Amino acid sequence: MNRLVIKTSTGEAMDLPIYDKVSVITGYSATGKTKLLNWIKACKELYSINPKDITECSKNFDDILIITTKEECKSLLLAGYSHKIIFIDRFNYISNEELNNFVINSENIFILVGHGNTANFASQDAILGVRYEKGEYHFYQIYENGILNATDII
Repeated sequence: MNRLVIKTSTGEAMDLPIYDKVSVITGYSATGKTKLLNWIKACKELYSINPKDITECSKNFDDILIITTKEECKSLLLAGYSHKIIFIDRFNYISNEELNNFVINSENIFILVGHGNTANFASQDAILGVRYEKGEYHFYQIYENGILNATDII
């Protein structure tokens, strides 16, 4: 298992376990999914302005992409990236056959964020929920021993 760790000088942090080529972050609305992506974007921008404000990043920021719109998905497909960590927000709303094939066949790691049908791309171990508490993002597995945790949505 790989990890994506980011920490800032202000104490904000995340430690995202990456179990497979495709992981899913899912859950109810307002649990921190989009907030997480906005925070990663802000960290990337902050690093480009003042690298000392990022105290740890386990991957090169240039290798982390955040996709939030259909237009960005089109650009992603045209660019033909490989060996990147690609977060796709609202995947269940912006996916199409071409994007789905890219996720399955490219040499990237994908973190699909959303509700509903995103789960069919990942193993049960790689389906995660997220909570934001006291400046830190905490991730947890939705399934325990093959049983869906009843407090979460897929």
